[in-house]
Amino acid sequence: MSAHYAHHALTKGALRLLTEQIAYGLRTHYGIGAQGPYKDVVTIMSSGQPLVPAVFYGIIAAGGVVSTASHSFTPQELARQIEQGGSSVMVCSVDLKNVAVEAAKICGMSPDRVVVMDSYAPWILLSSEGSTMLRSEHRLTWTKVTDRGELERSLIVLLYSSGTTGTPKGVMLSDLNLVAEIFIPMMQTREWAETNVPEGTPPTEMRTLAHLPIAHIAGVIGYLTVPVLMGATVYWMRKFEWKSFLEYSKKYRVTTMYTVPSIYLRIAKSPEVTDQFQTVEAASTGAALMDEDLQKAANAKLGNGTVFIGQTWGLSETTGAVTAMPKGQTDDTGSISPVLPNIQLRSVPLPY
Repeated sequence: MSAHYAHHALTKGALRLLTEQIAYGLRTHYGIGAQGPYKDVVTIMSSGQPLVPAVFYGIIAAGGVVSTASHSFTPQELARQIEQGGSSVMVCSVDLKNVAVEAAKICGMSPDRVVVMDSYAPWILLSSEGSTMLRSEHRLTWTKVTDRGELERSLIVLLYSSGTTGTPKGVMLSDLNLVAEIFIPMMQTREWAETNVPEGTPPTEMRTLAHLPIAHIAGVIGYLTVPVLMGATVYWMRKFEWKSFLEYSKKYRVTTMYTVPSIYLRIAKSPEVTDQFQTVEAASTGAALMDEDLQKAANAKLGNGTVFIGQTWGLSETTGAVTAMPKGQTDDTGSISPVLPNIQLRSVPLPY
């Protein structure tokens, strides 16, 4: 759902329909997946849009590989990712059309392979020069994969991580990587609920505000995958803007928040923050360390001071969180939380 235009919304059923229509269009017009799965890369560069999940799943359903690019890229930076990942099609939001078209010129991609996505019309996906409409009434249903070996070997998402040295590098994530990253924390929460939530208690309605980039693992997990499985509502901001962030958090009664420490710092220190986060029931952070003082100060602004921010540690290379605070436990000492189940860490000394 668009945070600004609430009537621009997708139900889970509509998302499934759009996914299959987009998959058909990608296969028919661009040959994505025609020679087998896990080969054809499609780059997405988009600001926050409610249509992004349908494009994400549509690429995978067609047999393609999703490569997410930062919405702040210059044409040169985008062209580098297209060339490095071997993308054959580019999908961009309408506000980034000029950047995408210029990047296509740089790397020799035909303009008809740049698809412009408009979430604020009736879900339009049209090639940049107007010759190809990606959506139609035809549908392509995704292939169900049940072989564990194939799930392990599959490549469905290609994220770009800056790493510590050199230029950004493509991180190859499999179907199994993403499923495990979603399933493990969820099972922890279910096990806690079995012994701590009285039978018949209605579940908390999960509502989150999408304000972080979808190009990063946090956006992929937090906005594109977990909410679909959990039946959550995602309110999409086109980009992060402080006053709108406060307005929408209160307006939509956000219950779940994942954001970076710098935003929690502003929540803790800004006099503009009053009751905007009263409805928050679960909060977490990652991407940088949060010390004890900031954690306690931000805690006081969430859910009438009853919510404890859980810290996580992870990378694109680990498909996100390696550590997370289990449901029902708290720690306000600045800890990055326990290691998740079925994950092992190894300490490797660096040579000097």
